[in-house]
Amino acid sequence: MFDFVQKHRRLAQIVLVVIALTFAVWGIESYTQYAGSGAVASVNGFEISEREFSEQLRQQQESLRRMFRGQIDPAALDTPEARRAVLDQMIQQRLLYAEAAKRRLFMSRDAVIEAITRAPEFQENGQFSPALYTAYLQSRGVSDAQNVALLQTELPVSRLAGAVSGTAIVPTSLATRLAAIQSQKREIAEARIPAKQFLDQVKIDEAKVKEYYEAHKGEFRTPERVRAQYVVLSAQALARQAPPSEAEIQAAYDARAAQYKVEEQRRASHILVKDKAEAEKLAAEVKKNPRRFAELAKSASQ
Repeated sequence: MFDFVQKHRRLAQIVLVVIALTFAVWGIESYTQYAGSGAVASVNGFEISEREFSEQLRQQQESLRRMFRGQIDPAALDTPEARRAVLDQMIQQRLLYAEAAKRRLFMSRDAVIEAITRAPEFQENGQFSPALYTAYLQSRGVSDAQNVALLQTELPVSRLAGAVSGTAIVPTSLATRLAAIQSQKREIAEARIPAKQFLDQVKIDEAKVKEYYEAHKGEFRTPERVRAQYVVLSAQALARQAPPSEAEIQAAYDARAAQYKVEEQRRASHILVKDKAEAEKLAAEVKKNPRRFAELAKSASQ
């Protein structure tokens, strides 16, 4: 890991500076105050849920693991400082999205595709490489359509942020300090002293071991972890795997025939009359005054 950090010193400095500045400005308390609530933050009336925050934190941790090629302790990525940095990043994104929506900043699908084909990271021998782009999509776990739809919002937001930051005036003292840090060089020599050669000389007192443990319990405490497995039993899935035969359906119906039986019901309202002329007369009366139907039916029916 030391060799990797040495080779990618600029990248490591940027990551550490972002985390340190965020923690220095806001502190741990501003993060812990959200613990236990349904939302971890609220931006202009819109809440950031715990589920959104957890997913963003997981993606950030996965990104850092890939950046350092897995040569990093996972516990170092799950700290109050790192959580605070992720939350601040989400808040800044929400503010930028709101401003972009207010200004109606949006990129068409064709413009995004053109930006992807011109992106330097997807170029090989001066041309767009579908293989590099496919590898990028696989590393992020998204499809091409999902990536294009996401960039339709993210690219205008990033350009808005760049336009704002590009107009910022950096103090001369800060610029001088950053330039000095970037140009600094260090020569480091490493000497390894294996502990094995001293093991036979060490006499461990059980009482001292217990005393040290009681005084430093926090150093031996590991975060709670859960490994869960589950099985989903779906009647629909089982039915698709073993569809019933016609004979089985008929047998099941015959066994439950009483459940499907419906008593025949018949409702009739009619008037029996002697001849056609009288029937037409009664029909005219009913049409003229439908409320008299019951009265006429009682008097004229046989």
